[in-house]
This record gives sequence, structure tokens and C-alpha cells, in this order.
Amino acid sequence: MNPIYDLPPWQFGGLTIVVFVAVALGGLVATRAWFRGRGLHALVDNGVIGWIFSAILVIYAIAIGLTAVQSWGNEERAAGEASDEASRIAALYRDLSGYPDPPRTELRALLRDYTRAVIEEEPISNASCTPKRCGPTTSSSRNVASGWRPSSTPSRASSGAS
Repeated sequence: MNPIYDLPPWQFGGLTIVVFVAVALGGLVATRAWFRGRGLHALVDNGVIGWIFSAILVIYAIAIGLTAVQSWGNEERAAGEASDEASRIAALYRDLSGYPDPPRTELRALLRDYTRAVIEEEPISNASCTPKRCGPTTSSSRNVASGWRPSSTPSRASSGAS
């Protein structure tokens, strides 16, 4: 494996900058005498250099603008996903009111634990609910919900069981 992949990102970034600056300065030193010897430097005036710098700055400005637009879109998409998940959790919490008291209390407590886990651990882990993080909560809620059976005819009709 290439040893460059073992470097931390800040060292890789610093090394990249040092290498590119060294190559640029080496090229400047190596070609300066060649251009001066042929008199090519006298053909280029400051107006041409100004146009070159203007073109480069326009390219940088477009790149910065596109980066800002992409960042804005990412922020809006993340806010939308968080809002969708919050509304789903609220709807599930309301839906649990149809359950009788022992499983309803347990399921609501598990839903609160899941919500706390997502809120407190989401900034640390950018991934969604993984089995390691939310597995105990989701498997516990599945066990509680699957263990409950309606005991009377009206509760069977409201739960959809026949």
C-alpha cells in the first residue's frame, strides 16, 4: 500500500502544498535565465499580465460561488431530512396512543431513547441509524410490539388484526 495514504490529512495537505510550491519555484529558477537570454520578457507588458490575472480571478470567483451554492443546497437538504424524521417520530408517538397501557408506555420510552440517541449522537456520526447505534432501541421496540396481541374484539378491529 502507498505510504501516503497512512498520513493524517493535515500532513498530507501540508506536504502537497510544499511539493507544488517547490516545483513552481524550481520551474521559475530553471526558466528565468532561458527567457532573459532570448529577450522574451520584454515582449510581455503589464497589460497582458493584468488580463491574465483578471481571467484567473474570474475563474476563482465562479468556483467560490458554485461552492457556496452547493453548501446552501446541502444545508437545505439536511434540514429537510431532519424535519421529515422529526415528523415521523411525532406521528409514531401519536400512533402509540392506540395501544393499551403496558406496551404503549414501553414503546414511548423506547421512542424517546431513540430520539435522544439520534439528537445526541448525530453530530458525531454522520451516518443514519446504524445497527450498532440504534439497534438495541429498534430491536427492543420490535420485541415489545410483536409480543402484544389484542385481547378484545374492538382492539382487534382497531389494530387491523383478524
